[in-house]
Amino acid sequence: YLSAQKYTEIGEHEKALSAYAKAINYAKKINDKDTQANIYLNVAGIQDDNNKIVEALKCYNNAIKLSSETGNTITQAKAHYGMALIYDEIGNYDAAMGHYFAALSLDGENENLRSQALTLNDVGNMHVLRYEYENALDYYKEGLALAKEVPDAGIMGTILGNTAGLFRNAGDDKKALKYYRDSIKCDRKAGKTLDCSKSFEQAGDIMLKLGNYSKAQSLYNKSLKIAFKENDTETVKRLSEKLKQRKVS
Repeated sequence: YLSAQKYTEIGEHEKALSAYAKAINYAKKINDKDTQANIYLNVAGIQDDNNKIVEALKCYNNAIKLSSETGNTITQAKAHYGMALIYDEIGNYDAAMGHYFAALSLDGENENLRSQALTLNDVGNMHVLRYEYENALDYYKEGLALAKEVPDAGIMGTILGNTAGLFRNAGDDKKALKYYRDSIKCDRKAGKTLDCSKSFEQAGDIMLKLGNYSKAQSLYNKSLKIAFKENDTETVKRLSEKLKQRKVS
């Protein structure tokens, strides 16, 4: 089991799966259902990373079944969340929501505020995709409140950034800019420099739209500076093109 985890950490997925296969055989011999559930959970993560969705979902289901039998609500919550992310990614709204709320309920039992905050953020994102901005905002607010209780600046930055995007989509530039500022503060505290770069760029886009070209240039330059430092070549190229525009340069 430990060997499999080490192989996973270094990206040796085939070796990890082989080690997990051996570990689960031993776990079955001694009827250790908790370990079996955790193995299925970890294997599901590997299969998901390798875009083997059907196999991942089967493993998550096995993890849920076994951890339900042992009463391990922590593993159940993680498995439901993993399934929710898959269904979210492929656009199956109802299935994703079902698993998100199952994870929320279980994390509530475990008083896992951090996981609840992350899940509420994801649920909010799904509502944004359906243009249900009021519902999305409610979930973002609830998630942000829990993230503040932890406190977790990284999650706060993520939720604030997504809230900024919501207001940007809704056409409320003033509120969008406020939330981008707040998200940058949190992301800086959490060391999430690339997220800061993204927020600076998006705030710059708003300023450009509003005709404040000098402010847009300033924000783009801040984003570009981070992108250079982090060797984010895609962002460097995109921002360089924006700064070449006559209105911004």
